[in-house]
Amino acid sequence: MALKFFHSWKRKFGVVSLLLACLCLSGWIRCRSYEDWGFVRVGETVFLIRSDRGGFSCNRWGGPLPKPPWFGSQPVQQITVLGLGTGVAPRDALFIDYSVSTILFTILSACLLLGKSRRTQELANARSETP
Repeated sequence: MALKFFHSWKRKFGVVSLLLACLCLSGWIRCRSYEDWGFVRVGETVFLIRSDRGGFSCNRWGGPLPKPPWFGSQPVQQITVLGLGTGVAPRDALFIDYSVSTILFTILSACLLLGKSRRTQELANARSETP
């Protein structure tokens, strides 16, 4: 019975989106007290990836790859309400807010997991039409 529930692609994507919502929530909670960062090199370009100020940001590093360690964590100096920081991300940075991502992934997973599939609706219509 349980395996039939996950045959639909909607249910599989619902579970994946629920896991992504949990991942975003854990990042949101962690960034309230810690700032995590790391450097990633792609070809000749170096990117700084950070998790702080209530979100996840990625921006191009202006200089060469610094000396190790290339990743780290440190306590946040100022803890804000609900982890929503007041800082502004640089213009060339990609910033993804954890709170918005968590809410969107939760709504998406609820729709995909709790919504009826076409097959279920077709079976219900066929049962109601039989005399």
